[in-house]
Amino acid sequence: MKKHASLFSPPAVLAGILLSTAPLPSQAEGGGTPPGEGIPVEVTAGWAVLQGGRLKPLDTFARDTILALSGRKSMEGMSPLRILWGFHFSEKWFRARPWIRVDSRKLKAAAGLDPSKKRYSFDTLIKNQKFRKIVDRGLSNHAGKQSHSRLEDDALEVYDKLRLVKSLGAEGKGLRIIPPLHGNTGWAAPVEIRDAAGGALKKVYRKYKALASAWASGDGTAFRAAAGALSRDLKALAPQAYPAEWKLNLELLYNRLSPFFWAWILYLLAFLAFTLLAYFRPGTGGITGNILLAGGFLFHSSGIALRWIIGGRAPLANMYESLVFMGWGVLALGLVMGFLHRKRVFPAAASVLGLLSLVFAQNLPLDSSINPLLPVLAHTYWLSLHVITVMISYSAFALAMGLGHVVLGVMVFKPGRTDLSGSLSRLIFKTTQVGLLFLAAGIVTGAIWANQSWGRYWGWDPKETWSLITFFIYLLLVHARFAGWLKDFGLALFSVLGFLGVLMTYYGVNFVLGTGLHSYGAAEGGLLYVSLFVGLELLLVGWAFLEVRKRSRQGEAKPGESGA
Repeated sequence: MKKHASLFSPPAVLAGILLSTAPLPSQAEGGGTPPGEGIPVEVTAGWAVLQGGRLKPLDTFARDTILALSGRKSMEGMSPLRILWGFHFSEKWFRARPWIRVDSRKLKAAAGLDPSKKRYSFDTLIKNQKFRKIVDRGLSNHAGKQSHSRLEDDALEVYDKLRLVKSLGAEGKGLRIIPPLHGNTGWAAPVEIRDAAGGALKKVYRKYKALASAWASGDGTAFRAAAGALSRDLKALAPQAYPAEWKLNLELLYNRLSPFFWAWILYLLAFLAFTLLAYFRPGTGGITGNILLAGGFLFHSSGIALRWIIGGRAPLANMYESLVFMGWGVLALGLVMGFLHRKRVFPAAASVLGLLSLVFAQNLPLDSSINPLLPVLAHTYWLSLHVITVMISYSAFALAMGLGHVVLGVMVFKPGRTDLSGSLSRLIFKTTQVGLLFLAAGIVTGAIWANQSWGRYWGWDPKETWSLITFFIYLLLVHARFAGWLKDFGLALFSVLGFLGVLMTYYGVNFVLGTGLHSYGAAEGGLLYVSLFVGLELLLVGWAFLEVRKRSRQGEAKPGESGA
């Protein structure tokens, strides 16, 4: 089942309710000056709101929402908070904006949407009769527990976005900012306390109406005053249920800091220092690169630590977090091994791999929200131990792959530097051994965790099977090198090819196969980028093999140096 299925209500008729009752303003209503101009919406950033089983600042809620709808962090220069309040207080204008992203070409063709566009307005989609029929069919299949076509899956994902927009309106229940009062079971949206008979809830609703009036009149001063009064009343309503101020502020700091963005910027500068600057000024390039790399690693580590504290768990619950952690592991290993072996190539290779991991994490369509763990994952430290050891093994294999690229480059462009290629190959071998050790530990701890969660140590789940395949791939590589079957070129070649096994285990099982007990980490998208990466790697390895083989035949390389 796709991840969006959990958002649906089973009866297919709900699609008709949503599509028929939503207001259908003309596109002209979306023109002119955007509502909320000059309104200090940032004063509401620290309000607590319940979403997805977690209490979070309204600023985070707004960021997650806009990213989910549009695939971007802001639209038309508006902050996420302004867009959020705009959907709530000025629904007609904001529903007419072409902000809802639709990626499926097949869905665009079936619904008659302009294929040259990436985003469409709520109104455009909701009035599209062809789209509505596909959604109804998909919901009917879901209610009957029947399989969906790919087209229906794509339509249902867009439908989820429409439901999200509808929930943000003044009559929707998505803005759950009212804490439970007197034993009430859950947080509520303002519309749910509109008919409160009196007392504290009635007072809160009056403050909320004052906030709405200030927005409608464009009075920034009144909005600030109403927001301050409402904030105090919300916290006083149920102090025991409201999250601690320091925790909300910590998450706001994480949002403002954008630690992973600054980390990859510094990794890029570090790589340039290790290569270009070191070429022109050898005395300062390495020092500058290490300083920049350390700064990036500090931001990277800070981001992981903040997510750990905010989420109350190890930040390894989804593909985004594990990719960020794998990049961190590459940097940690690169810095440690660079210090131990006094080799600049370790931090240089680590800077590239850390850069790529964070760039992919930030730009692939991955869910970056800090969500609670699924029940099967919660309440066991074996999960954290298992995922950490596995991701460190992947980090080591990635670093070995990076070093493999360097060796291939040396043997193609500087075939006479056998001393350099030989020393780097020994480093690949040591790095691969580190990865193999951690992967073995990860498989063992994963078996223990599986027994706690599912009552069996091993079940030949696709992820388990591919982890074992990857283990044997690298075990064979280490054995072949130890036995002398692989020389320097062969080791470099297979360190690059071996990482494709890691890629299948890490990415392919979740995104390509999409089955098994580990599919909770799956998400849509990114297949094109990964396919391009695999294709380029295969082309690179093939080209390097042909070049070295040609030189070997011409007698430019000594016998055995280029043996595979």
